[in-house]
Amino acid sequence: MIDKKFTPVFDVSETTMGYENQNLENNLYTIDYVESNFLFFENDDYKIYILKMNPTEVKIEIQQWFFKQIELKNILNKKIIFINPTESVSDDFLDTHKKNENYLFVTPDRWQGIGTFLYAKSQIDTVVDFIKSQKFNNIIEQNYKPFKLMFLVRRGHERRYEFFKFLESKKNPSLFLSYKNAAMDAKQFKDESKHLNFYELDGIKFPYQSHEVIQPIEFHAAFDGYNFMNSCVCLLSMSKFNLVVESNHYEGALTEKSIYPFLSKSIPIFTNGKTHIEMLEKLGFYTFVDELGIRDILKKGIKYYQNSDNTNYFIEYFQILDKIVLGEFDYLLESHKDKIEYNYNLCMEIQKGKF
Repeated sequence: MIDKKFTPVFDVSETTMGYENQNLENNLYTIDYVESNFLFFENDDYKIYILKMNPTEVKIEIQQWFFKQIELKNILNKKIIFINPTESVSDDFLDTHKKNENYLFVTPDRWQGIGTFLYAKSQIDTVVDFIKSQKFNNIIEQNYKPFKLMFLVRRGHERRYEFFKFLESKKNPSLFLSYKNAAMDAKQFKDESKHLNFYELDGIKFPYQSHEVIQPIEFHAAFDGYNFMNSCVCLLSMSKFNLVVESNHYEGALTEKSIYPFLSKSIPIFTNGKTHIEMLEKLGFYTFVDELGIRDILKKGIKYYQNSDNTNYFIEYFQILDKIVLGEFDYLLESHKDKIEYNYNLCMEIQKGKF
């Protein structure tokens, strides 16, 4: 029996599949490589594979080759179960092998419990070497937080843009805003910076990087992989609060945007709703939703609905952001040091596999 429950969640990508050789059949990566990195659990009846694969990022031939290796290894014809703990739906790659009756693609409502743990862990795995470094520990120990609030957006959608527009209108030097509007298909390219959609809207000039108080490194799209994530954690550590507007509109979305505020020892402002917050609280995180008044919004049943009038939703959250800009919640950093430290330590425990 194989049980690799606490290993990192690997991406299926051009790099991991050795596609830089342009020859999948004869590259250095073998069936054993796929098994050793993606097989999560196996018994006499079935095999479970945990992987992150997004069809907008992975060429179809790579997806097909990946599934072929799994079939070749499945000599006993066991049931194959795939869990894809990503920010998007778990059956993203279903089209690649939808005719195989021996495959079960676990959809979000069925994997949400275990998927939450695995995705949270994968986000910490991404930066664990960096956050354990002396460099990052020096940053944290200095406790240099010149900004009240940060809002880092790599790809925009309507809900994110409304939050950005509201904060940008404040013209407040205590806010660090980074908004780069890129279509999702930019993820297909190695250099996203050549495919970002900049434009002027509502009187705001794009590209919009940050407030003029400091000149940060150009980290959006200029960095890739771990370097990009390291930069995000560094920047978040410079702020007291972090506005979290998740990638998807549905309440169950969970990505690095929800985890990195804990790693950077800042206070998150969660805007994705009841299910999202419950997922984090079940993981054990302290979410600050009571102190910030977010729990009261949830009790009123106010949530965001795509393609609808969301005036009440934005009014409620804008009121919280106004209080943060005015400094009304600054006391939380001092009065809740134990909670902030607890969240950080919990991240470390999750990364070790101690759920």
